[in-house]
Amino acid sequence: STQASCLNVMSGKFWKNYGVTRLILGREASIEEASKIKKDTGLEVELFIHGSMCMAYSGNCTISNFTQGRDSNRGGCSHSCRFEYDLKTKDDSKNSFFMSSKDLNGLYEINTFIESGIDSLKVEGRMKGPLYAATVSKVYSECLDYYKIHGPIPKEFLDQKYEELSKFTHRSYFNGSLVTPASHDSVYDEREHNKSGFKILGTVVDIYNDEFCIVDTKTKILPGAEIEVLTFNNETIKENLNIIQTLDNEVIEKTHPNQLIKIPFSKGIEKNNLVRFFS
Repeated sequence: STQASCLNVMSGKFWKNYGVTRLILGREASIEEASKIKKDTGLEVELFIHGSMCMAYSGNCTISNFTQGRDSNRGGCSHSCRFEYDLKTKDDSKNSFFMSSKDLNGLYEINTFIESGIDSLKVEGRMKGPLYAATVSKVYSECLDYYKIHGPIPKEFLDQKYEELSKFTHRSYFNGSLVTPASHDSVYDEREHNKSGFKILGTVVDIYNDEFCIVDTKTKILPGAEIEVLTFNNETIKENLNIIQTLDNEVIEKTHPNQLIKIPFSKGIEKNNLVRFFS
């Protein structure tokens, strides 16, 4: 586990002696270091490529324990490092988020991940919502599929996928310690807020005779909104929701959570696809 803070060859060999077959390296490891650990230990290696970053060494943070009584290394982290603190220095005092980190985005390093022999890309997703999970897994899966068929992924393709990774709430992105160690410019010194404007509408729960889709809504949406269906075949289908209808064909002015509505069907839409919209 990343909680073991395995960051070098000697540590990897230690765990190998205890029967470990895969090392999930801490976020502090670079791609180059991960490749060396894999080569010198003969073990599979898994490395973070996307998600929240921690200001402490993986598996060694006790701030949450101290401030909230919740063990950060047993799944109970209260993210105390994200809080605003009164930072006092010899000459100054100010409010600051000085322990909060930007989010890891290693999309542009994915070719190096593959060419370095990293066995698995790890996405941090603890306590994240379905829009995050669907979008991130879709983007990186599409990149791996592209490489498998065509070889190295061009920047133009990665630029398109980067836009997708901006369609949900996140802190400012950086590439962590994947290439060079994270430094002072990795600090996210501002209050968190939603910049993306995208929200989850709901999930496709059924399709009726290829005529319309039934969506279980999770939030309010008004007529005229443009919706996007995230499919399983690397396609995002856009539709204009000019009118909103219930299953009884009743036209409504807005939806409410846990309501079933109809949306237009397009080829490629399947059950369990996620539906999002720009708000």
